[in-house]
Amino acid sequence: MRYDGPGCRTKAKQRKGYADISLFRLVRANLSRNRKRTMITLAALSVTGVLFLSVSAVLSCANPSEIAHDRILYDFELSIYSVSGDKMRPEFEWTSIQQDNPLDAALEEQVRSIPGVTKLIRQLSTDVLLTDVYDGDELWSTSVSGVPKELADAMEKSVIQGKVSYEELLDGDKIILNKKAYNWSPEWQIGSRISMLIEDGGRQIPKTFVVAAIAEPPVYLNFYAPFMVPSEVLEKLCVNNQTYHWSIQAEPGQLKAAEAQLRQMAQGNQFLRLRTFEEELAERAELSGFTSAICYLFLSILGGICIMNLINTMTNSVYVRRRELGMMQALGMSEKQLSRLFRLEGLFYTLGSLAFSTAFGSLFGYVFYVKAKDSGFLSIVSYHYPYTQTLVLFIAIAAIQLLMTWILACSFRKQSLIDRIRFS
Repeated sequence: MRYDGPGCRTKAKQRKGYADISLFRLVRANLSRNRKRTMITLAALSVTGVLFLSVSAVLSCANPSEIAHDRILYDFELSIYSVSGDKMRPEFEWTSIQQDNPLDAALEEQVRSIPGVTKLIRQLSTDVLLTDVYDGDELWSTSVSGVPKELADAMEKSVIQGKVSYEELLDGDKIILNKKAYNWSPEWQIGSRISMLIEDGGRQIPKTFVVAAIAEPPVYLNFYAPFMVPSEVLEKLCVNNQTYHWSIQAEPGQLKAAEAQLRQMAQGNQFLRLRTFEEELAERAELSGFTSAICYLFLSILGGICIMNLINTMTNSVYVRRRELGMMQALGMSEKQLSRLFRLEGLFYTLGSLAFSTAFGSLFGYVFYVKAKDSGFLSIVSYHYPYTQTLVLFIAIAAIQLLMTWILACSFRKQSLIDRIRFS
């Protein structure tokens, strides 16, 4: 018995009814019957979808071919192998190597005479000490990259703040700041004066540059150096040979023969290292494949848990409503309408999770890409939207939902109408 007289405190709500019953009203009534369960299931699917698209966006940006082209300009890179601060091997200090640099005119003539070699670009690099920046008690040690005239257009195109031409930098008073160094030292702006000591063999040359622009250059242009100036500026300031990289191009049909001769030259000198575009591409592809496999494996496990939650939610929803659905069928609901009812309920979770995942997954994916690019994570170069992964997500969720709806409908039909009505 229930007493509804004065003084009775109850939170019971009056349920709103309708003269006409439709499938949409039945779906809404079922979903609102346990709002907490419905929202948890929808949120779990949506968060998994957002995480999947966000990670996919970062992984799709880690294109091995694009990264390899960003790091190596042509087919080969012959560079100096130096080690800084190794007291056991002081001869590997760059300031020591440059006094007898193996990348000299004689070796350059030999390389240019190799059959198939069509182009060679010399790129300079100089160690510097920043007189206003300290690493503990010592001056901060970094480097300045010398950009040759052949790469002037690439340098100018890499500028993202300010405006300066290659010719304007030839006066020797201006410098371009790398964006990554700008993030490291945000007090540097366009117009800032940076004082440094240029390491030239056994001597130090004091020099002050004015930041003319901030750039986001490809790796082959500055080799991670925080600063860029024309090669002629470094050649005028320094007495020693500051050549650190040679970018070498060869004809496609003679790549193997040219590589063999270049590798023989590099093996004959302990200060030389040869790097090929194919080696860089293979390493990047292996790293990208391994990273993708780990990430997608984790997302698959997480997605499987969420899908099991969805299956449990819908199965339980149908199970506890067997009597209600049996009564509806006794009143005239057909088997076709019952199957459609299951599909509409599943469609709510499908469309809701896909809409949320696509909107926020795309947004967070781009944010993660910006952060990854600024930090150098996976050496990302440019943004690529994960169209394939988005399509896979759509197909997977839709296929699972349709399959689950079909299984529920088939399982429900195995019981007679009388058994459904008798269910308690």
